[in-house]
Amino acid sequence: MLENTCTNSSPKLSIIVPSFNEAESVASVIADMISTLDASELKGNFEIILVDDGSSDGSWTIIEELPKIHSVVRSLRNATNGGMWRAIQTGMHAAKGDFVTYLPADGEITATETIKLASLASDADIVVSKRVSSDAVIKQQVRPWYREVLSWGQRTLTRIVLGCDISNAEGIFLLRWSVFKEFALAPRHDNILFLELLVRGLTGGYRVAETEMFYTLRRGGRSKTVNLAYIIGTLADLIKLRLRMSKRLR
Repeated sequence: MLENTCTNSSPKLSIIVPSFNEAESVASVIADMISTLDASELKGNFEIILVDDGSSDGSWTIIEELPKIHSVVRSLRNATNGGMWRAIQTGMHAAKGDFVTYLPADGEITATETIKLASLASDADIVVSKRVSSDAVIKQQVRPWYREVLSWGQRTLTRIVLGCDISNAEGIFLLRWSVFKEFALAPRHDNILFLELLVRGLTGGYRVAETEMFYTLRRGGRSKTVNLAYIIGTLADLIKLRLRMSKRLR
């Protein structure tokens, strides 16, 4: 577990929460995150960076008020929707913690999973997790067959182009910020920051810890992470990433 040595201005863990059109659920999700974290060893040792990614449903009106209610929350806004990982990168630029992770604003993954990752962080540079569910109904609703096919496509492309098997690391992950900050904050024009950080973490000789991550039903909205257009666009981006990583190793 992370040592409880932070001050209010220097939290040990930064949790970035990207949000797009989650007006109906974001306030309750954030409240539950804080309640769960405050009941754990992370109490007083975390910050939540909530990033509105160009929502059109009035989310920002709610999000910009949350720091007035919860002192551990900071709210940021992207003027236009750029995708989940561009929103996460916006949050990363503001992160003050020694470790950085993320959670969705729809409630599909709870802060209980963050606590699990944090418990393994002391001796690791990156903590990865495998997506699992013990409930067949939840699995069917959250991960229907077509999403499994799309995820398989992403895994296959990553293995072929970058030579990295991410099948046991598709859940949320936690980063030691001093190790990954350079890569995470580099300017980019793609939306594969997730894959770059994951591949670098798994193949770069860093200390890796592994666990399982349980997911539940989303409270609102729909999945906005992986679709067919994303998979098609990912191929070219992975090839460009392979070239960048190859040049760095020379």
